[in-house]
Amino acid sequence: MLYHRILINQLLQEIMQTEKEKQTISREILLHKERELLVYSFLSYELDKHEMFEDLAKIAFAYSEQSMLLNLENCYRFSEGENLLERIQAEIRTSLYLMRLLNKQIKGQKTLSFMEKRCLKEVHQYVLVQARYYCASK
Repeated sequence: MLYHRILINQLLQEIMQTEKEKQTISREILLHKERELLVYSFLSYELDKHEMFEDLAKIAFAYSEQSMLLNLENCYRFSEGENLLERIQAEIRTSLYLMRLLNKQIKGQKTLSFMEKRCLKEVHQYVLVQARYYCASK
């Protein structure tokens, strides 16, 4: 009966650890000019977080944990999708797409389109802003 509570607590602890790792990477991002690998790592932790939130949502749905579902709804209220799981999965797909683009950039592939290059520029700017936020919120 309490097994789902243990799972929820474990997932929340893993999410907190992931956030700590993002904070550590954020400091590195702000210190270095060559950031591609660091940005990739940051996005990888972001992906991990969304995947853990997806697991958390599934558990919360299965056990009718309304307060947990409400908190998750608040986290994903600006994401696209009809329900919570769809919104979380949309964030996962976006993270994977951005990581694939960044991987192409890291490998030095010349096949990036103008739109992909522009998207990567925006991703770098976004992660830089996030890194500043993480470092300011110690």
